[in-house]
Amino acid sequence: MSRVATAFLLSTVAGLSTGLGSLWVYLVHRQWDTGAPAGSHSMCRAADAAEAVPVSALGLWQGGTAGLMMGLCLFDLLPEVLQSVPRRLSWPAAVLSFSAGALLFALLQRLVPEPGTLWERAADDASRGFARRANSPKSVLDSCRRATATTTTATTTTVTNTRRRNAEAQRSALLIGISLALHNLPEGMAVGAAALRGGLQLGLPLAIGIALHNIPEGCAVAAPVYAATGSWRTAFGWSLASGLVEPLGVLVVVTVWTPRSEAALAALVSGVAGVMMSLSLAELLPESARNCEHGWRGALAATLAGVVAMAVMIGAVRGVLAYAL
Repeated sequence: MSRVATAFLLSTVAGLSTGLGSLWVYLVHRQWDTGAPAGSHSMCRAADAAEAVPVSALGLWQGGTAGLMMGLCLFDLLPEVLQSVPRRLSWPAAVLSFSAGALLFALLQRLVPEPGTLWERAADDASRGFARRANSPKSVLDSCRRATATTTTATTTTVTNTRRRNAEAQRSALLIGISLALHNLPEGMAVGAAALRGGLQLGLPLAIGIALHNIPEGCAVAAPVYAATGSWRTAFGWSLASGLVEPLGVLVVVTVWTPRSEAALAALVSGVAGVMMSLSLAELLPESARNCEHGWRGALAATLAGVVAMAVMIGAVRGVLAYAL
């Protein structure tokens, strides 16, 4: 097998490991995925189907996801950038790249629409519709009909709030998927460069390490998708798609790699760190505090747990690889 084929194979296998993260999310959330009760009102069934995961659990997952991404930046990406200074990248270039990543996240926030306005408008329209029917001269305004209208309006509001929360979770998942896909591009480039230089002997250990720490990254993508949709297949597809960007990194190395590309790779890693830190602090952490049962205390606890989990994972991977080599 040629070294180019080896590079593509290793990067593809490493990228596929993100799907294992979605499997773990499915196993954890399976106890909440109870489905809709038989014989209930249609709107009640819609609410039950939409809320695949309790609100507090969604908040904990969002906080844990923020922690995983922050841990990845603090213990993996930023140390790699610091090692590149000043050998491959100057301090001003590193800071500018990080800031450019933060600005890119702000741009992504504007490009991905906020779901709240649409759901609030839907709730207002539904409430006005029920009010018009309740005040119609053709209606018999007895206590039973008023109670039915009130119950239906409350149920519609519940469905709307659930769908709005799920839409917000899907929006966060999209931003997470984009940022992790950007992160996986330089990982694929690193695997490609290693395999082209030293074949399996140099590329395989790096691919194994990337595959192992891609598992919690898959969790970070799959958790909000599964919480919003209740579909493990959808969550699996999103997490898998974010990992399959890695072979594109090999393609970049094969086609345009030059000795000067080392500095560009370091700048790209710094920019990705800026995107991921901004996403964690500006998007995921506030949403986690809004959904957690204990507010900011629960969100910060979940975030800290995610940071520790990622630190342990990165330390374990490096220890195993150092022992094996």
